[in-house]
Amino acid sequence: MSRNSLRTDSMIYIFHKKIDIICLRITAIQKCYNQVNNLNLKFRLYKEYEGLKIKFFKIKLLIKLIINNSSPDKLTISNLLYEKCSRCENEIFKNKFLFSA
Repeated sequence: MSRNSLRTDSMIYIFHKKIDIICLRITAIQKCYNQVNNLNLKFRLYKEYEGLKIKFFKIKLLIKLIINNSSPDKLTISNLLYEKCSRCENEIFKNKFLFSA
């Protein structure tokens, strides 16, 4: 196994963990946002949600770059991670009007 391959695999593992953490936190924010009455807390939740979305899309972009620079095989760890990103994105944004009020 080459040094670049090991580096890519370790990056994918880190991205996988970060995606899990981001998805869990966004889900928690979505669940408690409507139950909160304090406007300051709602604003902080909204800001955290926006920051997590930005982090998520940065990670997704990096994963896409890894896929473009990796082997042409259809089934790779990076492709599976990108699929996970797509599924998490659908889950995160299924309630896209949460913060519209």
